[in-house]
Amino acid sequence: MTTPFAQRRRALLKQLGDQHLGMLIVTQPANWYYLTGFTGEAGTLIVSRRGTTLVTDGRFTEQARRETECEQQVFAVRFIDGLRMRQE
Repeated sequence: MTTPFAQRRRALLKQLGDQHLGMLIVTQPANWYYLTGFTGEAGTLIVSRRGTTLVTDGRFTEQARRETECEQQVFAVRFIDGLRMRQE
């Protein structure tokens, strides 16, 4: 069974292809919810033909894994002394 979120991402990918765009970066919570179901307060969503990646901070990592689908990657990003470190 395909979820409404997956259907929306497929429709978005078609539009991106029609516009000759390789990816879309989504920064608004209502928009990342519409595409993934993630209800957290912090994040950025990257949608491309290679996959959907949700970047959030450590406070929302478990929540993101629970609320989003398996095909998506979830990364937690933290900042230490101005250096960005990626955690999975």
